[in-house]
Amino acid sequence: MDNQTTENQVVEEQVVGTSYVDQEENKGLITAIKIFMIISCVASVSAYCIPLIWMLPMTIIAFKKFKEGKPLGTAFKVLTLLFVNIIAGVCMLCLKGDKEA
Repeated sequence: MDNQTTENQVVEEQVVGTSYVDQEENKGLITAIKIFMIISCVASVSAYCIPLIWMLPMTIIAFKKFKEGKPLGTAFKVLTLLFVNIIAGVCMLCLKGDKEA
């Protein structure tokens, strides 16, 4: 019984160790990123429809990765900074506990 408990603890530690975001530690920052990405998508609809082709998929991918706890690559963060929203991109680069895949 103790051996099985130890194996479960090791598996849980490995799963938690691979998660790039400590949800409690970065909760506010993740919320700010989501808000700024949505605002950028809405603002781009009124200005131009072409940038929205880039912004919507990037926003959806970021939301999915945050929900699943998967890491965002540095290139994705920089492209978000350049093409979606400067504040959201900088916030992504500042995430604590981010482990690159």
